[in-house]
Amino acid sequence: MMEAALRPTALLLAMSWPPSGCSVPDRADPRDLDLEGIDTSPTLVPRDSLTQLARESYDGAALAAPLPPVGRTAPLLRLSRPQRSADELAHRLVVVLPTMGLSLSTHDALDWAETVAGAADTEQPHISEPLPGIVVVYDAGLDDLRITNTTLLDMRTRVDSDEVPWDDARRVARTLVARGIVDVSPTLEGAEVAFVRSGVKGPNGSEERWVDEILFETTPRVDGLAVVDAGLRIGVTPTREVSSVRLTGIVTEPVGTVTLDATAEALRAAFAAYLVESSPPFESIQVEMRRPVYMLDPGANSQLVAPRYLISYSIILRDGDTLVSSRNEATLWSMTSSEPMVEVVLPPG
Repeated sequence: MMEAALRPTALLLAMSWPPSGCSVPDRADPRDLDLEGIDTSPTLVPRDSLTQLARESYDGAALAAPLPPVGRTAPLLRLSRPQRSADELAHRLVVVLPTMGLSLSTHDALDWAETVAGAADTEQPHISEPLPGIVVVYDAGLDDLRITNTTLLDMRTRVDSDEVPWDDARRVARTLVARGIVDVSPTLEGAEVAFVRSGVKGPNGSEERWVDEILFETTPRVDGLAVVDAGLRIGVTPTREVSSVRLTGIVTEPVGTVTLDATAEALRAAFAAYLVESSPPFESIQVEMRRPVYMLDPGANSQLVAPRYLISYSIILRDGDTLVSSRNEATLWSMTSSEPMVEVVLPPG
């Protein structure tokens, strides 16, 4: 389980999944760090030492899923973002709200949906409050619907607990599957669980911490591999109330098969070489996650996609006695060649 960093506020509208789950800028080089005043001379650290550091960081990833076996065939998919009608949007809202203990008339839901569907600026998410304290955010470009009950996150009830309310999250997921709102393949059995905690410090050094909500995140799978452009996230408070639901959709269409030829050692070596060639001399690398996925390129609405290996990491540089960390960076690697290469450098986030 993961724990969110200590925060001064309790309201969380964003989430970590999917990597493209928010509007992204034009593709940028994630090595575009603010290095002003930092000595990045290539003679500081021997190349062999950097290569070894990169390989060790790859091996020590916090979350790691292995490559599929060499020679395995996998579906080639066309991934497309759905364009939902006002009726579809209203139906999703009317179905999701009762799982959170809320309700909205079909008429009011349709009014909301028609406003969203008719919004002139589809580049920006539409934000509304159809019920007091209920914030609904919809990004049409990503088919990303987020509903948050802010009244449950106002810090009135401060509970610090490590209990994971699986039954409450499963109840929501089962309802959404039964009503056709989410695909049957996302289940909570392999969901990532994160505790979102807040806290305050007193004048005498004391500290009070509490849990805002426990997040359950899962994505649909094709042939056992996650489709990270889509997914379901459910937030439950320590008092077992559903505080948020997020749905992101994608249409998957099998169009053929590909053969996966990348070996684990080849990818490990290619990743290390890539970091040494494209990064300033680093103190260390922290690989947060690596796994095979299906994923659209940033900005793409429809695309033929073979499985690729997603690696998320941060570069740690030294500035005198201070360690400086980059933003989280990620790359997508080909798995259909015996010589893996970077296909996509994702915008840093």
